[in-house]
Amino acid sequence: MELTPERPKIIITLDLVHTLLRRHEMHNSPLAIARIQRIEQEAARRVKRALKNHDVHFLDSKTLEEGFRTHLEKEKLPVISIDDIHIPTAVDRPNLFHLHLTRQYDVEAGTHGHGPRPHAPSFEDQLGYLSGRLKGKQVALVDTGIFGGETLRRSVRLLESNGIQVKRIYAGVVRRKGLERIHDLMPGIDVIHVLGDQGFCDDWMFEMRDLIFGGRVVKVKNQPAGTMHYCDVPEFLLPNPGRVTPENRKRTLAAINAEELTRIGKDLRGKLNSLTSHTGIQIRKLKGPIVVFGRQVPVHLLINHSRGKIW
Repeated sequence: MELTPERPKIIITLDLVHTLLRRHEMHNSPLAIARIQRIEQEAARRVKRALKNHDVHFLDSKTLEEGFRTHLEKEKLPVISIDDIHIPTAVDRPNLFHLHLTRQYDVEAGTHGHGPRPHAPSFEDQLGYLSGRLKGKQVALVDTGIFGGETLRRSVRLLESNGIQVKRIYAGVVRRKGLERIHDLMPGIDVIHVLGDQGFCDDWMFEMRDLIFGGRVVKVKNQPAGTMHYCDVPEFLLPNPGRVTPENRKRTLAAINAEELTRIGKDLRGKLNSLTSHTGIQIRKLKGPIVVFGRQVPVHLLINHSRGKIW
């Protein structure tokens, strides 16, 4: 697939309903689901207008699930999924396992890397469980998409260090440069694109939920039990040493209307909060920004003490 630098293709997944269900156990009625989807679609139209320098494509969760289901139903190897939103719905099999891994900023240490998802067991516990069942075996690794390739590379290393060999990788949305990096760093692993050309993008892939919760977990001291901090801007706008060069940062920030995306995210949060106000799940502004790699970044707090449904 040819790259189109004049209007790079960007893919945005529409996944709010699945996020609320899978990560926050909100089993909503059909009426509530329809309202959430309308709010999300309205925000999607605004995002497309804001990203006028890009060729914007939207991908709904159903399309992703169908792509994964078609391929994974034929897979004979045990499957380990990094994705915790689309794969559990798409695949019903006894040998499906999860590695709950996500990208993180550690504000105190001034570093970025990977850690367990909020409310997930530690890496030690997760890998101990997987090793006890899969040590000495080959597996297929699954994630929603490949952006830079670092999350998949980290996952492969963790699994291999515990005696689990990754034979294949399945991905839905694939960024060309990320795919090239996977091939360069892990040439012995097959990469299967479950959506074909529909899932290829030139520049970025992000989820609509990134406009609400942010794209990256931020670790801070004295974090209250049951809570987690999320950046208030899409993760691709945050500094990321080793990936964002001065040249492509200039092009990135010139091409993206960051202020408008932030406004859309705030509006989306407000409308979603109006639906979830009585469930105990609220997104509230913390006092002031935090500093991530020398740059002030607004942060929101997702309170997740009680779980339920909208109605």
